[in-house]
Amino acid sequence: MDKIQSFQAIRKTWGLDAHDMGTCVRFVVGHEDTWDQIVEREQRMHNDVIAVDEEDTYEYLPNKVFDGISWILQQVDKPKFVMKVDDDTFVNLLYLLHELHKGIINSTQILGAICVNATVIRDSGDKWAVSFLDYPFPVFPTYANGGGYVMTLNAASLLVEARSRTFDWLHLEDVYITGMLAMKAGLSHVTHPGFSYWSSPKAKPCDFVLNKRILSVNHTEKEFYRMYTDIQELIQSKDVNLRCKPEKIRDIR
Repeated sequence: MDKIQSFQAIRKTWGLDAHDMGTCVRFVVGHEDTWDQIVEREQRMHNDVIAVDEEDTYEYLPNKVFDGISWILQQVDKPKFVMKVDDDTFVNLLYLLHELHKGIINSTQILGAICVNATVIRDSGDKWAVSFLDYPFPVFPTYANGGGYVMTLNAASLLVEARSRTFDWLHLEDVYITGMLAMKAGLSHVTHPGFSYWSSPKAKPCDFVLNKRILSVNHTEKEFYRMYTDIQELIQSKDVNLRCKPEKIRDIR
């Protein structure tokens, strides 16, 4: 999904009512010679783009995410929670906030789809490959899948502090931030069935309307708009329970 088109898709779908829910959505971007001016235009038009001094590549994603977290800590007035999502992730903000206000995580926990004892990939041709030099152990520490995860302000601060006193680094953003650094920061993890792994089936509109899913990953721009339109139609429907029968909801385990 093209970055600018994905930003617009989020603004017009799940991010549309974010402000009314007491949240804010920001897009963190690195620099590329071919589109820096476009990013500047987006910021002037929408005032929701955070441009950081990092290359906008997969390899430098951990740095970009950390710059975004640091911006939040410095610029946002006492946020209760910090959430990172990929730009192809559709979020059920209302349900997420409902769960957070129930107190499902404490000040030293990360919420998401938690990966435990994940095997390190050594095949150099794989996107997620890691060399022995970069990480010599056979399995990763427990971490939250990078499609979307949430933490408290305190947890975010502890991560930033942990990074300031370590020289470790890994290009896999979710493993590095919510795994390696989280361990150094003394953070733990809380899994929630509403979050998605890379292998999770894409959510259906009924999954969101019936609060079966908090987020769903790997969506295209067109799927964002279609999902949002279908959700609005279901919410306004008088027969939502009939149209969203339990047997029609996909198993997300």
